[in-house]
Amino acid sequence: MLRRILAFFSFVDTGVSRFFCGATLALLLGVIVAAWPPGAGAQANFGSVNVGGSTTAIVSVTFASAGKVANVEVLTQGAANLDFTMATGGSCAVGNSYAVSATCTVNVAFAPTRAGVRNGAVKLLDSSGNWLATGSVRGTGVGPQAAFLPGVQSTVSSVVSFPYGIAIDGGGNIYVAAHIVNPVEEILAVNGSIPASPTIVPLGSGYGSNPQSVAVDGSGNVYVADTRNNAIKEILAVNGSIPASPTIKVLGSGFSYPQSVAVDGSGNVYVADYGNSVVKEILAVNGSIPPSPAIVTLGSGFSYPNCVAVDGSGNVFVADDNHGLVKEILAVNGSIPSSPTINTLGSYYSVTGIAVDGNEIGRAHV
Repeated sequence: MLRRILAFFSFVDTGVSRFFCGATLALLLGVIVAAWPPGAGAQANFGSVNVGGSTTAIVSVTFASAGKVANVEVLTQGAANLDFTMATGGSCAVGNSYAVSATCTVNVAFAPTRAGVRNGAVKLLDSSGNWLATGSVRGTGVGPQAAFLPGVQSTVSSVVSFPYGIAIDGGGNIYVAAHIVNPVEEILAVNGSIPASPTIVPLGSGYGSNPQSVAVDGSGNVYVADTRNNAIKEILAVNGSIPASPTIKVLGSGFSYPQSVAVDGSGNVYVADYGNSVVKEILAVNGSIPPSPAIVTLGSGFSYPNCVAVDGSGNVFVADDNHGLVKEILAVNGSIPSSPTINTLGSYYSVTGIAVDGNEIGRAHV
């Protein structure tokens, strides 16, 4: 059964960074006064912008495929016309043809409606909907954030079988990693919120009996820790949403019982590779995962890690379960270096979930 806790005032919860591993872990926030370090994470970084304010930035995109541009999309975690929108100007033009490795620019406006970190994407598509080029964008809204009270709970769904992990996209849709029956499902939002009797759709097939975790990137693609199949999979979004018969890609190989996935503002995917007792990063290129991605191991010294989360500065937080520790892999200029510093943040009997808020200092909630 999935439940939601209603805030003392209503808002569409699309911007707070949330990660759920094992049992559902809700992130309760007070006031966020976050800042974003220049150059961290995404290809275009808007930094900190007050809620109600706006700023623009130039996003440079590189073409992965040759073709004629028929459509330019600017998305906020898969949803159009939210915090990131297209502004006037830029050299990318609908109707122009571009060669592989060509570059052009799109002007993007960032106007945060709520406090917290925002991930987004710019996508250039041909007339068939195939993406030709993509770029990642990120920014932080600064201002008051709703604080949850221990009040009303409402059931979102009672038909999901043993939910293990959830993620939320920019449109308010909820993605669930469940057990046995329809292992990955989407609970459809209506106008940004889940209705009383929501539509629930399965997202493809071929998963093992208990995928443990899901995550959503700035383009609306959904990543799955397909635990029993020892695989990380990507469910591809089309125009920011998952279609009825989605394309599902396997990202790399060599995983053993992966338990958790998280995505940063550049589209890099982080994996708690439980069976191998390591944390891995699947490297994005120009904001998306290529067909044969590079996969790197981040540091060492973990023992059966079962959860990962990423903060606004690119630091990675790890639930090092067998050691009973929470650790932080420190980013440098928004990315994890080849020999990262790993700090121990606390000792616990057992750690099953971590969430990171939108604060600059990377507050982890365990």
